[in-house]
Amino acid sequence: MLRETKFGYGVLLVGVGVPFLIDKVLGLYYAIVVSVACVVIGGAFLLAGHRHREGFVRRRKILEVLAFGAALSTLIGLGSIGIFRVIPKRETAESPKSTTQPAPETHGTTDTVGFKPQPHGTEDSATARVKHPPNKSVQESQLQTPIIQTQAPYGNLAARCDELGTEIIAAAESRNKVRPDSTRPDEYKEWYRLNDGLFFHAPFYRHIAKIHQELSDLHIDDPRLDELIKQHEEYFAGRQKNAQAAYDHPEMFHLSIEEIKKIGERFKFLATQVPH
Repeated sequence: MLRETKFGYGVLLVGVGVPFLIDKVLGLYYAIVVSVACVVIGGAFLLAGHRHREGFVRRRKILEVLAFGAALSTLIGLGSIGIFRVIPKRETAESPKSTTQPAPETHGTTDTVGFKPQPHGTEDSATARVKHPPNKSVQESQLQTPIIQTQAPYGNLAARCDELGTEIIAAAESRNKVRPDSTRPDEYKEWYRLNDGLFFHAPFYRHIAKIHQELSDLHIDDPRLDELIKQHEEYFAGRQKNAQAAYDHPEMFHLSIEEIKKIGERFKFLATQVPH
């Protein structure tokens, strides 16, 4: 095999293997740089071979020497960079690890009373640390803090009962001010129907039933109030079954305005019977 052929195969194999090795040692960026350099230098050789003339031996030798020198300089430069990059990494990897020791454990029970522990302070400080087993009686006294009740178990029943009575009386008096004349029977029947239906049952019945039950639970009873509530409930059920009869004869299926006002008065009276 001729000398030039051996030299050509050597350059070819080195050019193929060097970028891969540089990629593994230095990284992708340097491998790309070497690959570009190999392509440029190889292209220069191809161009030189294509334009080769036997008569220009001196010029051909000069170009070959320049190309070989450029390739060798590139390889030497990149190899030096790789060596300087690898050595610091190896020294860092072989350097001893930090010898930071974990904080010593504190033996025994440590109880902190308060929001933020403090390292210094007097023994009666709210944030002092106790280095001995806790006193069992102290823990039990802290866990068994008595619950102080500021209100009666039934809450503000008296105030709610009085307020409900006041609102019912005000609604009845307001409706009584617009009572139609008896000479207009159709308007009077409409007014009578709306008193118990729209202006009493809709806004008040739910609260009436709740407070009435709370009073019964405390054994606070009013027979007259019980009778009026029961009558209202029966009237309401009758209106659901006989809508036409309730429309034609409202006095038979609705409470009167006086009875509605009486319900409010009874609630105001019962408010005074609720124990404080």
